[in-house]
Amino acid sequence: MLRRLGGVKLGRLVVILPLIIALCIPFASTRRSDAATFKIKTGYYIGNGATQTLSGFGFAPDLIISKAATAVVGYLKTSSMSGSTVVPMNAAAAGNGMTITSDGFSIDATPVNTLATQYFYVAISGSDCTASGSFCVGSYTGNGSSSRLISTGFQPDMAAVKVATSVFAANFRTTSMPANTSEYFNSTAANTTGFLIASMSSTGFNIGSSNNTNGSTYYYFAFKSGGGVFNEGSYTGNGLDNRDLSVTAYKPNFVLVKNSGSLTANSRRSVFSIKQNYGDQSNYTVDGVASAADMIQKLNTDGFQVGSTANVNESAISHYWIAIGGTASSGTASGTYKMAVGSYTGTGSATSVTGLGFRPDLVIIKSNTTNVSVLRTSQMMGDATTATSGATSDFALAITSLDADGFSIGTDGTVNTSAVGYHWQAFGSAFSPILSSGASDFAVGTYTGNGVDDRNIDDLPFTPDLVYIKRSGATGGVFRTSQESGDNSLQFTSAAEAANLIQGFGTNSFQIGNSTTVNSANGTFRWVAFKAGTNMKVGSYAGNAVLDREITDPAMSSNLIWIKQTSVQPAVSRPSTLSGDNTQQFGTTANTAGLIKSITSSGFTTGNSSIVNGNGSNYKYVAWKIPPTGSLGVNVVDSGGSTVASPSFSMTSSGYQFDCSTNTGSLGSSSQRIRVTNTTASPGWTLTVAATSGASTLWQNGGSTQNYDFNDTTSSGCSDGADADSKAGRMTIDASAGTLTPQSGCNNDNVTKGSSANFNQDVTDSITLLNASSSAQTSCYWELIGVGLSQVIPAQQTPDSYTINMTVTLTAS
Repeated sequence: MLRRLGGVKLGRLVVILPLIIALCIPFASTRRSDAATFKIKTGYYIGNGATQTLSGFGFAPDLIISKAATAVVGYLKTSSMSGSTVVPMNAAAAGNGMTITSDGFSIDATPVNTLATQYFYVAISGSDCTASGSFCVGSYTGNGSSSRLISTGFQPDMAAVKVATSVFAANFRTTSMPANTSEYFNSTAANTTGFLIASMSSTGFNIGSSNNTNGSTYYYFAFKSGGGVFNEGSYTGNGLDNRDLSVTAYKPNFVLVKNSGSLTANSRRSVFSIKQNYGDQSNYTVDGVASAADMIQKLNTDGFQVGSTANVNESAISHYWIAIGGTASSGTASGTYKMAVGSYTGTGSATSVTGLGFRPDLVIIKSNTTNVSVLRTSQMMGDATTATSGATSDFALAITSLDADGFSIGTDGTVNTSAVGYHWQAFGSAFSPILSSGASDFAVGTYTGNGVDDRNIDDLPFTPDLVYIKRSGATGGVFRTSQESGDNSLQFTSAAEAANLIQGFGTNSFQIGNSTTVNSANGTFRWVAFKAGTNMKVGSYAGNAVLDREITDPAMSSNLIWIKQTSVQPAVSRPSTLSGDNTQQFGTTANTAGLIKSITSSGFTTGNSSIVNGNGSNYKYVAWKIPPTGSLGVNVVDSGGSTVASPSFSMTSSGYQFDCSTNTGSLGSSSQRIRVTNTTASPGWTLTVAATSGASTLWQNGGSTQNYDFNDTTSSGCSDGADADSKAGRMTIDASAGTLTPQSGCNNDNVTKGSSANFNQDVTDSITLLNASSSAQTSCYWELIGVGLSQVIPAQQTPDSYTINMTVTLTAS
């Protein structure tokens, strides 16, 4: 919203504040790698069997390699392929299914979007097939000659080719390979006759007849080493586990290894690993084989680690590797989660719950009776629901879909028994791997288990305070909050906290053990993570067996509360939709009285049951409230709160001065208050002031015939400096001298005034008036008056009325 307000001249000098309201959400843009145009993103998605679009990349890819975690072949897509054309990397013909977009790519049902299958991908942009390039994609039509140069514009260190027909699998050559040698990405033995890619040249690579069948279409990509972007090499296997290879000057985003000479065909299958493999897990690049451990075990800061498996470390065999670096796009996280709660009575017939106002990423449903609590996340594709706590595999006909404005339920009794009451909670705006965007305090994801201890799931957009994990198979759900100590997690059942599950939280990550509950080999695990803030709290308390005990730590009225004793009592839940003295359990127990007895304005009250308040027991709680919706804005208002149509702030008058002089004034008065209002869910913001027309602005008289500067610091503003305007003068703004008054019922906690500062062209072009941290209140306004103004006026300035237009900018943080 942009509103320009006129000003009037009062006295000799007048500061006019046109009011510009700027609500800016931080954008974590795709960061450029060391090479000028090279950009990369790695990630994963869960197939939905229909169509879906991956976005938030910040670029249109030129190269995409996609491989399922299951026994499905890998696929290749380049910007030289038309439309939705995609080619399998084995000896099969091109098909359709993947389209490059300006911000990512879209996928059709098959072959790269099989229902409920996890796919890993690397996407790269910046193709530059000139002498200054280091990455190039393209295509050519075979002409049948036995030798041919394919131009890339530069001398590549790696080139790969795939024919659109089913004749050959994708093959590649690096400069580390012997003359005339090319390797296949699959288990086919190397070609050493030059029939594939024979050699590199100063402007491209030379192909032989097998990569040049007359009339056939071929797709290729090529890399040049250097720039912190790409390297290739070889090493001789030694069969030893946990072998570190320090071969790069950066931490790779993508590493591929190829066994060049094993006598066992399966050992010759190339494998790759990306950041989202989360440690000791690799994908077979081409072959229809599921992901596995003990191959590429880590992506290190200076290379990678391999295990003892023959594909990556067979004794006495040469292995070729490629590593792709750069700074990977991480997407955009901003704002807070969306939440809705409600209840319904089951009918036994499939129906939908609508009116949420958002598409949920997590829905939890629990009946008033003995049905178990169930949930579904946006990472669960098809008709799949799971028990929140119980050792139950995914099942159908419960939460059948998550919809644009709510969710649908089927006929399963856990969610739709006739005449039974149900309570539900829905959360939306999650940061997700599909959109690479979402809330900065709520995320959902998936990983494939590998059975390896101390594994870090490290692709979150925030450091979590709550993580929940549930396998698609028959193991129970577990959760951990930042209140836990040591290697402990909480279980929903009547079981004590336990180790080797969710072992801890790190920066933008959580760590899991090797328990089958959270990390069984090749198991599919869905997770949900929240960061505590204004609308979500985690805490703990010691039980005292006192009836009607009030817990005030949340300092808010919640819409959902979980409590779990750290020993053998079950976890319980109370949504704000429950009436009276009722609490729900996650298992097969009906609503129970005397547990969470009520939700209060500052927390909740408990009974004296050992489930929630046993003497000497320890309890952990999680509390959510529906984030408020509203706006962030700045205005100038009078003493009654009405908008001032034309705010202006005057400074003292002075006559003709032979020497440099200073005039003073005040920004904000009892009749012209600068009011900041924040009714959004995000507490952080900053209020700054700057010249409306930028750093080259000057004070001007009415006819614009006389002027002087406001941001020249030479001789404290008395002399002109090195800028281009040949004018002296300096303005200082002292926000610390102002008076900040909060709305009645609110406070100034975590809202600070700026310090005294002067404008300095191209150094200090804006000055902070107020700053609110992430712990400031919301649903409040604050009024600022009495900010100190002073202006140094150069000597012998012609007397007149001068004005300068200033802009106030309010930015969310």
